[in-house]
Amino acid sequence: EDAFIAKLVERRRELGLSRRAVAEHMHITKRRLRKLESGQADMRMSTVSKWTHALGWNFTPTAVSADAAEKALHEALQQATTAAERLDALYASTAPVPV
Repeated sequence: EDAFIAKLVERRRELGLSRRAVAEHMHITKRRLRKLESGQADMRMSTVSKWTHALGWNFTPTAVSADAAEKALHEALQQATTAAERLDALYASTAPVPV
């Protein structure tokens, strides 16, 4: 979870977005977003969806077996030719999440 939150904070900064702008898009307070970013607040799936959407990503959870998730990630990484493409593959919203 910490790595995921760190990636969202990094994305917000890369886009040059203020906490206020992201919070407004999510329909939450800036204080609530600060707590989310610091890991001091629990997140529901709807919060994750709103947060990723505010940062220009599409979040679609998919429940699959760990083997299927590993295979899909491996295939995506093999097709990637640059470091940026490999990062995109790692954080792609279509990548299955093992359950």
